[in-house]
Amino acid sequence: MFVLLLSVMFFKTYAHDTKEAYFKIEESEHKILIKAEFPWTIRKAVFKFKPELKNNESKEAIDNAFFEYVQSNLILKDSDGNVIKLLNIEASNDNAGHSHQSNFIFYFEKATFFKVRNTIMFNLNDSQTNFHSFVNSGDSKIYTTSLNEPSFKCKTKAVFNDKLWMLLLLVPVGLFAIFSKRLKTNQSQH
Repeated sequence: MFVLLLSVMFFKTYAHDTKEAYFKIEESEHKILIKAEFPWTIRKAVFKFKPELKNNESKEAIDNAFFEYVQSNLILKDSDGNVIKLLNIEASNDNAGHSHQSNFIFYFEKATFFKVRNTIMFNLNDSQTNFHSFVNSGDSKIYTTSLNEPSFKCKTKAVFNDKLWMLLLLVPVGLFAIFSKRLKTNQSQH
């Protein structure tokens, strides 16, 4: 009975791999939200980024360093290459039963982003992998970043979808075919 109780407690305290982080990207009407799940080692990554904080016990100094760390390592760009501004970071208590993880919500300005560069925790682990998913876009693909590929281009909601672009392309081609046929017919009649 004791062994069974210990095994249940073991599964309840399961921790994420320390070399993996997860990001759920949501676009709302006013902001871009990124819900981030980090292993407990995120704190080490921030202290490695700002070594002078190791002896500083000020929560404000650590929070500011974390903001700078995220701002430097999680970069969203629009299709023109402009960086989308990080507005705020909020701690989240949603740890989905994993006691050794830290959750945060990152708030970015509202924009249509095209490229994501995510090097969070790469300063701590050479084999770090960050997983990204999109919550409310039609894109169900999971994107990853690693030391070898720290960024990716993503499909987000576009003004026109692919089918509409194809239709818009076919109309001029169709009109050209009709007019060239009529032109040939008129030339053969003369």
